[in-house]
Amino acid sequence: MNMDTVYSYTLLIAALAVLCALFECLIPQGKTKSVVLFVMGLLFLLGIVTPLVALSKESAAFELPADKTTESANGAPPSHEEILRGYYEEYIEQ
Repeated sequence: MNMDTVYSYTLLIAALAVLCALFECLIPQGKTKSVVLFVMGLLFLLGIVTPLVALSKESAAFELPADKTTESANGAPPSHEEILRGYYEEYIEQ
């Protein structure tokens, strides 16, 4: 995830917060207001969760297969050098 993406998500969340505050002031009191506030809360939550889901999908795309990350030659967890060597062997030498 690059900085432009983070910036656009930050602007999206800020715009949603401003719009929610504006709508809250404009809606008359009553049952309608509570329903509209609930819907706005769901939209705001969706606006926050969407970037997190995209980030988790993006980070899952860069995982190594389990056999290269679970154990090294001596049965211990792999060192950083072994992980980098696995990346090099899998992605660079193709």
